[in-house]
Amino acid sequence: AYIVQLELPGNGEVATTSNPAFQWGIIEGAAKYEIQVSNVEDFSEIMWSSSEIIKNSTEYPRSGAEPLNYGQSYYWHVRALGEESSLGDFSAPFSFDLSGENKVELEGPLEETSESLLPYFSWFPISGASSYTLTIASDASISTVIYSTDASEVFSQYSSSAPPLGNGITLYWQVIAKDENGASIGDASNVGSFNTPDGSLEIEFMFGD
Repeated sequence: AYIVQLELPGNGEVATTSNPAFQWGIIEGAAKYEIQVSNVEDFSEIMWSSSEIIKNSTEYPRSGAEPLNYGQSYYWHVRALGEESSLGDFSAPFSFDLSGENKVELEGPLEETSESLLPYFSWFPISGASSYTLTIASDASISTVIYSTDASEVFSQYSSSAPPLGNGITLYWQVIAKDENGASIGDASNVGSFNTPDGSLEIEFMFGD
């Protein structure tokens, strides 16, 4: 029988993203693979399954599956499928623990007005991070991106060469920790929001005594 050899995440390893990548050894003659992920060792509850995987790797989906929770253990196994039926049983399961230790926590500005139109952003460090990517958007889902930059420190100021921010608007920001190759090592932070100054102060200073 063709039993798949699981590779990543290794058995008992810690995953630091709630969309972990899975990888296993190739089975010659397999048309595709079926994966199941469960929160119980006997797979009586399935968090996510897919039998349409062509390659020997996949990623836990961001939608269409039960979300994985930090501090929990999960189990996964894979079997090879032929054109008509399975080529063998599911592999012995591997387990992994999900940790939120690499999810960035924002420091500020949070739900406040920035001091200027070149705001200064800061967040708390993640050990093992080589850099951080800061993204600023006009919507809370961070889909309409205004500005994105990589920072080697745990702070970054909005660049004067970036698109100018308007006065009196609400903006949203998020940070993700990266390794030396630029790959994310954890989940993106929660989304922070802030308001830009409305501009009236500057006018007072200009025309003041």
